[in-house]
Amino acid sequence: MAPIKITLSFLDVEDLVRVIDVDSHETTLELLYMVVSMELPQGSSDASLVIMHEGKQLPPASSPSASQASLASLSIKDGDMLLIGMQRAAAAATPSSNPPPAENPMAISAADGSAVNPQAFINALKIDVATMGNIRMQNPNLARAIEDGNVSVLQQILKQAHAAKQAEAQRMRELDELAMADPMDPEAQKRIYEAMQKKNIEENMEMAMEHTPEAFGSVVMLYVNMAINGHPVTAFVDSGAQMTIMNEATAERTGLARLIDKRFSGVAKGVGTSKIIGRVHQAPLVVMGSDGKEKHMSCTVTVLESQDMEFLFGLDMLKRFQCNIDLMHNQLRFGSVDAALPFLSEGELPANIRGSMGEEKSAASGGSGSGSAPPPASPAPPPAAAGGGGNEEKVKALMSLGFPRDVCERALASAGGNQDMAASLLFEGGGM
Repeated sequence: MAPIKITLSFLDVEDLVRVIDVDSHETTLELLYMVVSMELPQGSSDASLVIMHEGKQLPPASSPSASQASLASLSIKDGDMLLIGMQRAAAAATPSSNPPPAENPMAISAADGSAVNPQAFINALKIDVATMGNIRMQNPNLARAIEDGNVSVLQQILKQAHAAKQAEAQRMRELDELAMADPMDPEAQKRIYEAMQKKNIEENMEMAMEHTPEAFGSVVMLYVNMAINGHPVTAFVDSGAQMTIMNEATAERTGLARLIDKRFSGVAKGVGTSKIIGRVHQAPLVVMGSDGKEKHMSCTVTVLESQDMEFLFGLDMLKRFQCNIDLMHNQLRFGSVDAALPFLSEGELPANIRGSMGEEKSAASGGSGSGSAPPPASPAPPPAAAGGGGNEEKVKALMSLGFPRDVCERALASAGGNQDMAASLLFEGGGM
């Protein structure tokens, strides 16, 4: 007879599963107990073993039939799984004044993974602050069930986790069998690689959660208070944004709408698109200096139609004012005017910004910053006359600066035919 494969799953030893080849007619129950006992930690007795097959307990190793009964006679077939447990001997009942030992409140049922005493399980975890912190990060639903004292949801989540663990163990056994059958099989190699990659990712995440748990929390973006044209604004500092921008509503509120130069209109492209209404070339900017006095400057602001971003202080102004994002001291330092603005904490942010944190998606994004910065704008399509014969000489003059023809035509159209302004646009990136 050909040997059969049976799986031994040890309930009292975590992650201990073995697949063995045996002859169902020659292997007796006594011999099976011997094989099983060899897999257990030293000091375990085969007399304390309990072997379950299809929900029924097999005769113990000490029974007379153990040396005679074969696996075939016990209906153990190829592919069957045997559950191996340890039977604790009951202590002799002796008079004692000592109370019996308290049961483990964290005890888990080996059969389905549910809590043996769910209420004690919940109570024990509620007072374990460190463990609850980890559970909130790894399994928010389980943490909520514990905090609410919801026994039914708790048991359901524990059972699902147990089933998933069992399914993963079964999958790993199948991978082992596949690899043993044909180690060079491409499909087997692919599945083994995927399993190893998944395990490495899980280990990497567990290590991160242990050593750098702050990486799983939310990060408050960098905001400072300043004044534009005499109106207070909360500025989002983004070194990844090429341009300083504000939305149309903020331009109206600060009285800058009347200064918008619509010749600089276009489309900002990034994560989505947003229409550029135009540019305010000089907007009065006021920050508080280190000496307690107001410092007056002027900044260039691109106005977007999108209402997502109230005011974004981009790389162009950060470089102009020689700013330093000082995270050690939590300040935005202005080197050109000796000013330092403290970054706002989450509690100091306006309600509209605080409520949208984490959900804010600007219409434009930069390459290395927060993802909210607009790249070089794509101006609106030029008028029909922009590339006409009357502007041909100007286009050629701009091309001699090293820019492609189509870019020069768009820049000239945005500048209303003014060659000098178009050249300025090209060098600033506005005509790209």
